[in-house]
Amino acid sequence: MLDKIALRTPKEIIAKALYAKLLGLQRKDEEADLGVETNSEDFAQLLHRFLFQHKRPPGINKVDDFDDLRKDFAVALRHRKDKYDLCLEVSKQALEKGLPYVSFGVSHAARMLKSSCKEVVVEVNRSKSLRFEPHPDDPDLYWAEYGIYHDTADLILKYFEKRYPMRTLVIYGRREVHWLKKGQVFSKDMRTFSLADIDSKHKEPHYYRATS
Repeated sequence: MLDKIALRTPKEIIAKALYAKLLGLQRKDEEADLGVETNSEDFAQLLHRFLFQHKRPPGINKVDDFDDLRKDFAVALRHRKDKYDLCLEVSKQALEKGLPYVSFGVSHAARMLKSSCKEVVVEVNRSKSLRFEPHPDDPDLYWAEYGIYHDTADLILKYFEKRYPMRTLVIYGRREVHWLKKGQVFSKDMRTFSLADIDSKHKEPHYYRATS
């Protein structure tokens, strides 16, 4: 499972679009199984091959040109709805029509990407007004309530870690409880959560998070 998650990073999404263009694949089912391991080839070399074989798209000259797009993908992949296919479509549009075409939201897919990113960013920014208070059942815990829709719990808790150093922070969300203890973020279904979970040896699976 970890391998599949790793392939959903912003870098690998763009690399998949590059491979599809290099191999001349058009259909979605063909692109879903390229028969190659994109991690095996350096991203810069892959881009160089693409630029050598195809007309140079506007705004694409080197790997760093994708930085802003990769940041957008990293945010969009935190959305509660799976945005992988959307990111892949935007990648293909960038390679076909240039980065300005997607960065300025010319296409419907690019506008959807920006809208998804905005929803995630707004959720994180709104959380910054939260006030944590000592938990009534355990004064060593500081808690707050916040409706978390997207995969943002780690960002929110890490932000408040600076305000409340050396504290265990707990957020009661809509369906899950999220907590930060000793720099690690955990989550559990609210229906089965108890404060004992925070002090137990229970460990949530650590999945690869898309950040590059």
